[in-house]
Amino acid sequence: MLRSVSTKAEARLELPLGEKAKVIYKAILPEVKSTPYKRGRVSLKVVGESLVIDVQAEDTSALRATLNSYLRWVIVSLEVLELVK
Repeated sequence: MLRSVSTKAEARLELPLGEKAKVIYKAILPEVKSTPYKRGRVSLKVVGESLVIDVQAEDTSALRATLNSYLRWVIVSLEVLELVK
């Protein structure tokens, strides 16, 4: 559990994802539920055709690392979706 959340970021990916937003959400959701990070917490949601990643962390280093990890997973998910088209 977080001692004191001092940093927060929200990444709203407003790409023309359409139904891909839900597919990516479902692909990344297990990471949210079993996150190994003790210095931060993440929530994930789909709003319209956008994927929203909300990260709260104890410090900017943990915030950056966590957000980068989730953004990489989104990129990989998009690349896989392009391959299976």
